[in-house]
Amino acid sequence: MNIISEEHVSVTEEPSGRYLSHFVPEEPNLKEKPAFKVAEALYEILLQNDSLDSLQILMGDSTNQNTGWRGGTHAHLEKLIKRKLFWAICSIHTNELPLRHLIKSVDGNTSSGKGFMGPVGSLLSKVNDMEYDPNFMALSSGEDLIELSKDIEKSLSTDQKICYRLVKAVKSGVLPINLQDMKCGTLNHARWLTTGQKLVFLWTRKHGLSGKNLETLEILVKFCLQYYFKLYFDSIRL
Repeated sequence: MNIISEEHVSVTEEPSGRYLSHFVPEEPNLKEKPAFKVAEALYEILLQNDSLDSLQILMGDSTNQNTGWRGGTHAHLEKLIKRKLFWAICSIHTNELPLRHLIKSVDGNTSSGKGFMGPVGSLLSKVNDMEYDPNFMALSSGEDLIELSKDIEKSLSTDQKICYRLVKAVKSGVLPINLQDMKCGTLNHARWLTTGQKLVFLWTRKHGLSGKNLETLEILVKFCLQYYFKLYFDSIRL
């Protein structure tokens, strides 16, 4: 069986979230960039939906292909429709960048699409097999997570729900039994939610770290508790 890997771009109308279309960008020629082919396809969809004049805001992730000031998809689309637009960049995606850079700065580089090279990061792939440490230290400093309504909490993915409850538990120093034997999601450098999840979960395990490496873990976990997850759930609440 052959597996074909290709980019799929989905287009929705906001704030309704109504699905408009999706497409696979055409291959660029030698003088073109992939971002330009995405912009061309978006232009055609706007044309088909009679939205060239009404479009006001472009939303998307903060990848360079989208937001490059001169060669990104957003910039190319503005040139095609001959006017400026407001760029609304995904705050959840942008929120991942400081965590990624902090891990690289204090612990080490990534090793592959799913791994880390540092003494702390290299343990993340093993955290689900580590024994629970009932004497883990509470890290209660910083603001508490925003309280989510029952409807919003119910709409969260499994990993999001686990993160929300895990952060609250580690800040309080009391990890409920159902979280003591939980299994973290798979690591993926395109999705840093599970990286933050595993760092916080590692704090509650018998990980064997000491000295400088333990200090590094504490720095990363405190950042996840006080900044990464705080901003993550603030964004979901909005």
